[in-house]
Amino acid sequence: MNDAFVAVIGVGGCGCNNVRLIAQAGFASQASLFALNTDIVSHQQDGIEYIQIGEQTTRGLGAGALPQVGEAAALESSKQLEALVSGYDFIVLTAGLGGGTGSGALPVIAKLIEQANILTCCIVTLPFEFEGKKRMQQAQAALQKITGLCNAIQVIQNNLLRSIFGGKTTLLECFKQSNQANLTCLSGVVDILTKVSLINLDMNDVKAVLTEPSFVHINQLSINHQAIDSISHTQLINPLALHAYIRRSHAALVQINAGSNFNLLDLQTIGDMIQQHIAENALLIIGLHQTDEAKEDIEVFFILSGALENEPKFDLNVSTLVNDAFCR
Repeated sequence: MNDAFVAVIGVGGCGCNNVRLIAQAGFASQASLFALNTDIVSHQQDGIEYIQIGEQTTRGLGAGALPQVGEAAALESSKQLEALVSGYDFIVLTAGLGGGTGSGALPVIAKLIEQANILTCCIVTLPFEFEGKKRMQQAQAALQKITGLCNAIQVIQNNLLRSIFGGKTTLLECFKQSNQANLTCLSGVVDILTKVSLINLDMNDVKAVLTEPSFVHINQLSINHQAIDSISHTQLINPLALHAYIRRSHAALVQINAGSNFNLLDLQTIGDMIQQHIAENALLIIGLHQTDEAKEDIEVFFILSGALENEPKFDLNVSTLVNDAFCR
């Protein structure tokens, strides 16, 4: 294991659910997992530390979809939160935006982490269109507050699920896809910082890629060993991520998980492929974790920094978002 001390903190209902997913995936031994909410959780899961914030503010209830209540709850518990984040090298924040606790408490926690000079990646989920303009406006306001506070922000947009999987897709399947998108981001970041590899990545590599606060594009590809050289530009796009203009990316951190049959030509092919689809002078750092057994599939996890030049646009027109993301 690398020496980095890593924490994953879920804020609000969606964030706490994401932390449960990463605990179920077996990452409790690699990172400290925290679930922060205003209401009392009756069904707690091993490997996660549950923390109630704003006990006096909400009296153990939810924030009522009011960001100001979530913010007040976090401010009430600010001393506790300061102690919670201290001592870590890297913190991953995860939350759903648009409601009360995630939208209100997340900016407060992000500010505390910034003041502690801790590197942070924030993975947030935007609401569905049918949840209303008010919820989207609250999500936008929260995202604007954390912009500049976090070294990296990955935005997952639930509203893209319909255009990708179709309107007849069950809600259960939609939520599963959204959960998987979050889990991929969370687990990949934790793996980079905690797994010892043949070509190792560490905190200095992460710092080099995330030197400036930036919106990032995070994705993972599963590639057949025989098809490495046929990867297209659109395959690099995380379909649920918002406005990923990956050709603008000024830095890329890549972790490859492969079998013993992975060779130098394979590594060169993947490196060349990534370079072809990002900015010409972009920094590229590649790590390789190799198993003792041969594998047909190769997993390529990557973080592209600067994939969004400016603040993302909040256009509820799904087709426009999809077309923009895939055509740039």
